[in-house]
Amino acid sequence: MKILNIASDKVIHFFYPTYCLHCDKEVRKAHHLLCSFCFQQIEWIDRKERCSRCWGPKKCKRCLHLHPHRSLFQPCGPILSLYQEFLKTKRGKTLASLIVVALSKTSWPMPDRIVPLIDSPFPKKEPLYLLAKELATLLECSVALPGPKVQDQKVLLLIDLLHTAEKLIDGKRTLSLHFPEKIFTMALIDHRLL
Repeated sequence: MKILNIASDKVIHFFYPTYCLHCDKEVRKAHHLLCSFCFQQIEWIDRKERCSRCWGPKKCKRCLHLHPHRSLFQPCGPILSLYQEFLKTKRGKTLASLIVVALSKTSWPMPDRIVPLIDSPFPKKEPLYLLAKELATLLECSVALPGPKVQDQKVLLLIDLLHTAEKLIDGKRTLSLHFPEKIFTMALIDHRLL
């Protein structure tokens, strides 16, 4: 059976080759979104180059305390191609997997709830909500919006694009009105200027 699956994958790939989202080179496996070269080009934000309090640019002019916070990527390179594909397809398993890797590199406890930071009258239709659901599935926890479900819970407040720290601080403030045990914040792509 395994040989049959491999053969069918090769036939499908022969007739319908798949290409890297970033450089348009052919990829070896149909489920790969990036070629191996582009995948290696994904660069995590180096915490040594960031402010220790807000993870903003090294020389903060007006440091707003976000601790505990992590920003994962700068807005350049293959990560933007992955993010654009996620916005088109609404499939966020790859990005959710990268967030899990980032969480594993922190000393934070695993969250009980993932709360996406969404300003929309229909939050469950937003791409960030779908990303939070993928992440919650991988972490075996649940997704919630700010409300009584977060009381006494360890909460990961998630934002996809961080333009200003104020938005994240306002989100933490709103969430804290529901008495979570602890709030951690994470930004997938940090657009604050270096």
